[in-house]
Amino acid sequence: MLKRSLLFVVTVVMLLTVARTAPAELYAVGPADTPVPPGSGYPLWYQDTKGLALELCLTPPDAGPPCFFDPVVGGNALSAATGFGGEAFWFLSDGLIDDPTVNGLVVMGVEAAYGAGDPAADTQISFSRIRIRVDVPDGTPGGTYIITHPYGVNTYSGLPACATDPGAFCKNVINETIDVGVGAPGDFTGALKGRIGPFLTMDPTDPNYAAIQLAWPGYIGDAGTPVKVTGSPFGTNYFRIQGPGGIDVTQNLFTLMGKFYTGTLPTPLSVQRASYSRTAAAGNPGQIDLFATSAALATLSVSGAGIPATPLSGDGTGRFFVHIPLASATTVPATLTVTADNSAIFANNTQTSVPIATTDFVTVRKVEYNPVSGALTIEASSGDEAPAPTLTATGFSDLTGGTLVLSTASPLSFIEVLSSAGGGDSGKVRVLRPQ
Repeated sequence: MLKRSLLFVVTVVMLLTVARTAPAELYAVGPADTPVPPGSGYPLWYQDTKGLALELCLTPPDAGPPCFFDPVVGGNALSAATGFGGEAFWFLSDGLIDDPTVNGLVVMGVEAAYGAGDPAADTQISFSRIRIRVDVPDGTPGGTYIITHPYGVNTYSGLPACATDPGAFCKNVINETIDVGVGAPGDFTGALKGRIGPFLTMDPTDPNYAAIQLAWPGYIGDAGTPVKVTGSPFGTNYFRIQGPGGIDVTQNLFTLMGKFYTGTLPTPLSVQRASYSRTAAAGNPGQIDLFATSAALATLSVSGAGIPATPLSGDGTGRFFVHIPLASATTVPATLTVTADNSAIFANNTQTSVPIATTDFVTVRKVEYNPVSGALTIEASSGDEAPAPTLTATGFSDLTGGTLVLSTASPLSFIEVLSSAGGGDSGKVRVLRPQ
């Protein structure tokens, strides 16, 4: 059976196509725990887009199974001071498949390590990790394997047939470790760009849920008991291996490791845009449309000059929207303030407020290039008609009446149009077929 390994390696032994991956869903990283020692030199926490923050899981081994990390390196003063060896984790989840037709391992984690291997001052690094390993029995034909896990789907093509001793397994037919975010020591932002996020947590329907919560309050799991999980951005809270020769095995139990960070943190909040449109027509003063993302169950509102606090509607996945009718065509506030509160879900999430400028809604309707005449035609419009702002094609000149025609021997691949009212849009250049 495949076993967990903490070797700091990246091994790729086949052609890989990542068919579907999650967007980066870690929201923020905390300040480093300094001075070192007594601090570790690593971030105090990583927080996901749901507001959940985890600190390094360093419960002493003799206290039980909640945390798994490298033991202290004998004779290493830094290791003795921080309480662990070469590697530790903010989050770690393993899934295993043990089947007559296939053995598999998936490891998903956010990890602390040292660039030099053993603990050494000023070499602290962190990264997001996905590790996949698969063994298959003798006689398994070659072909394509599809691995589905909570953070995406990996497809491996062109793998050879397994030819070994009868009854034996070909080891590590797939053996890949994808580490994202390994940067210069002391730069811990790279892990935010990995595939891990949001953090998986125990499914309340798992039979062990109540017992683990009672035995290990303050932890997302005990690192030793496989449980059903929730939190996959795709809803794929399982580990599945599909492969040649009819291989198709799924299991939905994972070990979970992580320690809740209980210090106060802001509610995750990102405001994408607040765009307005208006006309000079009587009875049609206009509107503002605002888009934001936050913790899935947070409460969001927006306010501004002439606009009282107005709630945003959420879809339950972290996307929020509000449509605000304007009282008159002259009451477009220059800025709005969006406020998010997730304290009902995580008590340590404090209220977050973000200002955003209101801009007009710009649409690039047409960008066409005639290769015979060399004419480039740009058409765009603003949603602001009271009065209409100036539209400018970046790198060229202003549009007149929403149109600009110019001559060029070599057009750009796309054109950007910006408005004097702050909005903008871009469009790909469509090359006309010569007649």
